[in-house]
Amino acid sequence: MQVEMAINVPIPTAELFAIQKMLEDDDIICSVFKPDLFNAYFIGSYIKEQEIHGTKIKALIDRNIFTDIVSLARGEEISPSLASKKMVAALMAFFQCGDVLIEPNISLYEYASTNNSSMANEELHLFRIADNIHLKVYTDIALNRRNKLTKKDLNPTIVSTYVAEIDFKKQLRYWNFNYTLALKLALIEHESIKQHQKMAKFIKWMFEEFYFGAEATLFANCYFANKVSMKGLKSLNKKQALSSIKNTTWDLTFLTEWTKKVEKQKETNTIWLFCSRDKALMGIARCLAVSGHSEISLKEERVKNEFIRNWGSEKGYDLYCLYEDFQQRIEDKSRGANRGFSPEYFEEMRREFEKELLRNPGTLPNKSKRI
Repeated sequence: MQVEMAINVPIPTAELFAIQKMLEDDDIICSVFKPDLFNAYFIGSYIKEQEIHGTKIKALIDRNIFTDIVSLARGEEISPSLASKKMVAALMAFFQCGDVLIEPNISLYEYASTNNSSMANEELHLFRIADNIHLKVYTDIALNRRNKLTKKDLNPTIVSTYVAEIDFKKQLRYWNFNYTLALKLALIEHESIKQHQKMAKFIKWMFEEFYFGAEATLFANCYFANKVSMKGLKSLNKKQALSSIKNTTWDLTFLTEWTKKVEKQKETNTIWLFCSRDKALMGIARCLAVSGHSEISLKEERVKNEFIRNWGSEKGYDLYCLYEDFQQRIEDKSRGANRGFSPEYFEEMRREFEKELLRNPGTLPNKSKRI
């Protein structure tokens, strides 16, 4: 009853319920709020925030989701094996119902890094076409009533609109920072020590020689515990190994971009959503989920539970205590980060890390002996 009173959208309530359930079951949307404050899978939460509080709602989407959106705009058929595209159609319908603005830029910068800026702009144009398709069309795709978009579905004005090109080859602010972290993570992985020792070493290095970042800590925690991987890192082809590290850098940059936007949610009256099908990234995002509306103690509890979940009660708690000890000493004046690093410091560090990786014989320790 509450849903029917709160929502006025051009699809039946039963279809809206079906789409909400699809998205909730796949769990691809994350916000910083507890469900009782803002339920990311209930359209009524979106309507309430916008109509009562004047809140804007925006979503960051990862590269995989963006690619599926663009493929729909190209008119590609959806086979039974491509359930992800049906899920993306459900997401597009849901976001249109909730008047959510999708932010695709990180995905486009990532694409341009291995292709070129013109191709990224072509994808941006396709995304704009996809973003202006009626939600009924996406609902039909999500609920198996059709398997592709046709020319009749496209808005001719958007299709023909020319927009000045954006330079997607431009270096993003946090990319080099995260690339350095990913390089260090890869180098430590080559060391012949136990996995929990690698995690401890990474935390200590961040505190003593770098900046102490929650995104990198939680990502490394998943990586060294074998919850995420860098495909190709074991390759004897060092260019392939570096490519793998750069892919990891984009994951870290995606997380960083979201957390920076979340920090400004209150002052901008905006809710930022994190959307990914990567379960490990979603788990990290939930640990990072802290805003002016969230309790710090809740974040600490989530982080502690994440360490214990990955390493077991004893090693997990020890690693969490190490992390917390460094957190307590974050303002220590003896830290290089608090004395100030020169721009050359990081540039030289990245060059040295890359050289070290290229010198490495490429054989990683046996991951079956992780703990």
